[in-house]
Amino acid sequence: MVENIKQIAKKTAVANKLVKSANLALMKVSKDPNDGAENKGISFFLPNAKDLTQLGEAGGGEGEGVPAIGIQSSATDMSVVLLTGDAFFPSDGTGNIPQGTTDEVRDTLWTDLSDDFNPGGESDSIKYVNSIVLEIDVGEQESGFVLNLYIKPNFQVGDTAKSLKTIDNRRVQIRYLCASYEPEKAEWVTDGCATIYDSNAVEAGVVCSCSHNTSFAVLMAAEEIDPGYLDAQSLMSQILLGGSIFGLIATIGLILPASAIVTTRSAKVNICFSIALLLASLLFILQDVLIKADNSGVIKLKSIGCAVYTMLQHYMWLVVFMWTVIEGFLMYLSLVQVFGSHISNCMIKFNALAYGVPIASR
Repeated sequence: MVENIKQIAKKTAVANKLVKSANLALMKVSKDPNDGAENKGISFFLPNAKDLTQLGEAGGGEGEGVPAIGIQSSATDMSVVLLTGDAFFPSDGTGNIPQGTTDEVRDTLWTDLSDDFNPGGESDSIKYVNSIVLEIDVGEQESGFVLNLYIKPNFQVGDTAKSLKTIDNRRVQIRYLCASYEPEKAEWVTDGCATIYDSNAVEAGVVCSCSHNTSFAVLMAAEEIDPGYLDAQSLMSQILLGGSIFGLIATIGLILPASAIVTTRSAKVNICFSIALLLASLLFILQDVLIKADNSGVIKLKSIGCAVYTMLQHYMWLVVFMWTVIEGFLMYLSLVQVFGSHISNCMIKFNALAYGVPIASR
């Protein structure tokens, strides 16, 4: 059925004219071969993804709005068919997005995905067709052909605070997946298409970069975030920072009782540097306890508390850097200048520099 519609769009004598109904739209696109690469494409705006009668070509004077669909390729001629759903693309692995408010839909999706999610390795969870279905034919193309598609999903999964959860001690995220339909297998596959989008700005849309031309759509599915390097990275940070904290406490504890050296300038600077580095390390290691990726921690993501905690961490590491600069300056005085290196009220001045310059630099 879809193949027949595509052939109609391909063979029609009228080019660059959009023919549309509520659930179907088609267009034969023909561009001047002498146009630049930036002109070899077309985009559409669509206020309502369930009604293609509102579909209009961007810049065509049919309406206004932010483009919801964009197609760019090196081909000068292509036939484009757009459908509101996947009724002509049967697949056992896909489902329909439930009805309701955004929060209700998201809660229902999480329930369905959590029930079907296979925690071991590859996800077997249900996938949802979450966009207009595009059937594109650009004819025979040379090796290295790339078809770039910009598609706005129908349902916004939200930023990482809403799209990321922990299921059975595994981090799972609802993600967008660019997919093409394989009639022989009767399923949507992601091979041959790269998915590009900003998980913190999902409203900006999804870019699909594909190496073939067929039926395309944006799917929505839950996938486990590979825990391998995340767990190893977290464990290494805890071990190394734990050793650093132990060493800093030992340094302070050994210098303070030594009355012969504790009053020297270098010892005072070392103590101040160690205290600043200790505080910065403690703030960093406590971050995993207070702030969780699934937003279940004491400090919530994108909250005022999260912003304050981040600013405090950043400030303390700048203080550590300033103490490093001060120690380098003292080494210069000791090794190069030697004589005349006395500084009156040096610790007051050093502390003012260490804690004041990071504030002034903001």
